[in-house]
Amino acid sequence: MSASVNKSGSGFYFAILAAALAIVSLIIYGMNAASQYYNDVNLQVIIMTILAVIFCAAAAILPQLNFTQNIGAKIAIDIIFISAAVLLVWSVMIFIGDRVESLAYVFGSDLESDNIAAQSGARQAVTGFILYFTAWLSAVIGTFLSLVKKNA
Repeated sequence: MSASVNKSGSGFYFAILAAALAIVSLIIYGMNAASQYYNDVNLQVIIMTILAVIFCAAAAILPQLNFTQNIGAKIAIDIIFISAAVLLVWSVMIFIGDRVESLAYVFGSDLESDNIAAQSGARQAVTGFILYFTAWLSAVIGTFLSLVKKNA
């Protein structure tokens, strides 16, 4: 185990961070979608986030194996990692699209100023947006970094 961790590049850690943040983001989304105020679930967000987590994990784990020495395998892993970043940003855009009108009511008018469930749901949604964007940014940064140390 320590041998494979020692040969891990910085991109590996960004891939793991992106996967972990995506899981936390998905949990926040699930809590928000099942909240008293929203009570709606978009399966696209769930499916794309799960795929992004799988792709981030694959991008982190596959280079640690020894069969990825040829250029085709390296390109495939890069495409998988880039796809994870695309899926994460697509997920958050759908999430924002589902919440934008209610956020305008909650934060921009007095219509929902006394509704505690609306205030709580809106703050939770914004927290989910921030987590999704952080996961996406981690994945984007990770795509530019090496997943395996060159001298390992």
